[in-house]
Amino acid sequence: MKKVLLLLLVAVSAIGLAACGETTNTPGSGYDKNAVFRNYYSGGVYNINPYSETLADASTMYEYLTDSLYIGDFDWEKAIAEGLATEVGDFETSGAAALPYNRVPRMAAGEPVDVSGDGTKWQITLKEGLKFEDGTAITAETFNYSWRMLLDPLLLNDRASNLYSATDLPLKNAEYYFKQHKPDEDKLGFVTYEVSGVIYSRENSYLTTATDQPTWKLYAVETAVDNGIKGPAITETEYPGGPQYKTMYTEFWGGTDGKDGWVLVDKDDNPFLYDENNNLVAPEEGWTFADGTPIPHTGGVAKKYAGGLPAFMDNEGNRAVVEQNGLPVGGTQTFYNAVKDWSKVGFKVIDNLTFEIELAAAKTAWDVKGALLSGITGVVHPAKFEAGLNETKTSTTYGTKDNPLSSYGPYLLTTWQEDVVFIFTKNDNFHAADEYRIQTVRYDRIAEQSVAIDEFKAGRLDIVGASGSYYKDFKDAPGLRLSPTSTFFRFAFNIAERPDGTTNPILVYPEFRQAFYFAIDREEFTTEVRPPSLPTQAFLGPLYLSTEYNSTPYRGSEAGVGAVADFAPDTFGFNPVRAKELFDAAYAKAVADGNIVDGEKVSVEYTYYQVETNQLVADWVKSSVEEIFGASKFELKLTGVSSAALEQDWDNLDFDMTFGGWQGLTFDAPSLLGQVYNSSLAYMLEGGFDTANAEVTVELAATKAALESWVAAYDESKATDAQKAKHAKWVALLPEFEGNSLTTTYNKLFNYAYEEFYNVADVDYEGKRDDFDRITAALEGVLLDQMIAIPLFTTTSVTVYSTRVVLEVNEYHAWMGYGGLKYMYITK
Repeated sequence: MKKVLLLLLVAVSAIGLAACGETTNTPGSGYDKNAVFRNYYSGGVYNINPYSETLADASTMYEYLTDSLYIGDFDWEKAIAEGLATEVGDFETSGAAALPYNRVPRMAAGEPVDVSGDGTKWQITLKEGLKFEDGTAITAETFNYSWRMLLDPLLLNDRASNLYSATDLPLKNAEYYFKQHKPDEDKLGFVTYEVSGVIYSRENSYLTTATDQPTWKLYAVETAVDNGIKGPAITETEYPGGPQYKTMYTEFWGGTDGKDGWVLVDKDDNPFLYDENNNLVAPEEGWTFADGTPIPHTGGVAKKYAGGLPAFMDNEGNRAVVEQNGLPVGGTQTFYNAVKDWSKVGFKVIDNLTFEIELAAAKTAWDVKGALLSGITGVVHPAKFEAGLNETKTSTTYGTKDNPLSSYGPYLLTTWQEDVVFIFTKNDNFHAADEYRIQTVRYDRIAEQSVAIDEFKAGRLDIVGASGSYYKDFKDAPGLRLSPTSTFFRFAFNIAERPDGTTNPILVYPEFRQAFYFAIDREEFTTEVRPPSLPTQAFLGPLYLSTEYNSTPYRGSEAGVGAVADFAPDTFGFNPVRAKELFDAAYAKAVADGNIVDGEKVSVEYTYYQVETNQLVADWVKSSVEEIFGASKFELKLTGVSSAALEQDWDNLDFDMTFGGWQGLTFDAPSLLGQVYNSSLAYMLEGGFDTANAEVTVELAATKAALESWVAAYDESKATDAQKAKHAKWVALLPEFEGNSLTTTYNKLFNYAYEEFYNVADVDYEGKRDDFDRITAALEGVLLDQMIAIPLFTTTSVTVYSTRVVLEVNEYHAWMGYGGLKYMYITK
């Protein structure tokens, strides 16, 4: 997740192979079976080995030559059953965006089989007849060799984590096999040390969690930092042996914060800071340096967070004696976790076409399939890969021009001139060849986007990225396609007291903020002021899903539609008449409360990063809102500042209204809302609002039923400590329901979603997807009710296709995009 200061426009000209399921494509009379689809790449592609290469252009090239065990596609069976489509390929009945999505077998003959019953052991059977372009058969043994090479401890492939990362497919012992020549690391990623038979790790310094935040882990700070700072005394009379002092902790915030992402905090998660003069600032009065010198707790502008790494401790919590560099005195790195024998890794051949994987952590079938959707976890040609190994077996030429990939995918690589062109020709022996209607795909190297634009205009390309300044040339082109991103922008409000002691007298009224909401014509804004973008009238754009298991976006769900039902959805929230009524109501309240004098002009200061594009936004919103509210009674004061000054204003809540955005967590909408707009957390830009304690009521029949079933199935005799703790939370939460309704607070609902409502053994319980849409709507409803900000737009990437290209997918789909090569063809 990332805070966005500026709108970034990126030219994109890639197209994926996309999905293939149990469907067929029978070409129409206008289909040109000999057509060449003319694309381009920017250059720098000299290796297309999917195990080692991470660059986007290299990935694009190897996708044509590789296959995957599973693949994403429209769920046509479900769509037809639910009346969303009448037949396979029907995008007209309900529109592509509304169609369900699924992960279906590709190289696999069927669904993965959970042979353990607990999600830790799965068997996958391959289709018969799979083969490389030279006729070499692909069997379970091919996967055995290939995955061993992907995880090879000498090759150290960049993509190896796909088979050991907890968020991918964590094969048992795979990470220890891959890292067998590296020292052991603890769960925090730090090297462990041994001193006289005692193991010390930074992970062992875990002490507690932040107040009211059971998932925010706090650790003891490394000794050098800890010895230099002393906390305020806790009431002395409670401790006969002398005063006790508050503790300083370190917590991982990530990014560049603190020291390598570790930030110094107190128990309430308030951070230590450095001001503009690099002076340490404590979260409250009473903190001192070791010599007794007080640490200021107010004053200068916060420029960065103070940091310190977790301390080295043994498993009983004893600190290691450390050297000046912070490492244990006399310590040696440990290698106890190393696994050198491939047979101990969680992969086993069952028969010619079946293999079994054993995982270090339980996964659902959906998760297993999701980790096996690309050629990264596909296969390599054993003989060619082996022939490409150097003498030390630390690298291979496989995937280079001299030893190119042996295709087992939908296309063959027939031409590769480095820095000139790639040409792919349809692989007629591919097991799903009939699903592709484009015979040849050509990628010319074009390094400059302006040259690609000229080539497209000249008719020598069939696709071009046209974001940024190029959009205006193609905004009316029939082949224009906008692809929404997760980046969303809004006008954020601050109703708290500013550093000069003032509070805006009109902004504090909800009616005024609502008036501002209805005064924004988002359609005009996204077409005239900030094109190309999509009007977004609430806090989540069209791409967001409430869980990774949802097929369709939250915005199109019943709950998502209901969230904006009272906010002029037909015009994306624009209602100038309602805006004027609400402004007048807010103005009258301010007069009645004595905050302003009748006839007085009220104003709001808009603080923004001073660049040309943002100035256009400022001028437009000033003109629009003043016209609706009446220039005699309202003024929007424009204050353009530098990037550094804006960051400072944000940190100090020294603004009335500002312009900012967020991106990320596309498949986890409640998490975005629960973190970014939660007044109990540090991420929230808006000031003076109490979203965290806002009351919400949400119907969660399926979730309640799941909780009851989990409690009923609980077996204390077999439970781990973690399972016992989770069970206690389930039991404690159930009485909070009234029927199927749960009334709680914004912050608690967010935490319930990722604590109490999460069961690793049943992560996608029946009804969860709809319930999480309701949770998302409940959270978003608080933000709209308080109107903490004015939602504006979602950014897009822009692609233009030539008129001879037919895209069957008629609108953007959250999972499938525009469908890729399977759902397109070229006319004669």
